[in-house]
Amino acid sequence: MASFCQLLEKRYGDQLDERGRQYIDFAVDGAKRLQVLINDLLTFSRVGRSDELRVLLPLDGCWTPRSPTSPS
Repeated sequence: MASFCQLLEKRYGDQLDERGRQYIDFAVDGAKRLQVLINDLLTFSRVGRSDELRVLLPLDGCWTPRSPTSPS
């Protein structure tokens, strides 16, 4: 999106007034910040992930079910 806005500015920049160029600058800046945010979120989503081998653990006998009326 930032690239598209920059292309608009390059192609039509001489036809834009100061406010129009300012709007293009806002859009470019917002798109760049959004891309940084997306990249940071992707990095954050990968934290703690690894390609380590996962092992199933037997959970038999780890807990006993209680009836809804029994105290906790």
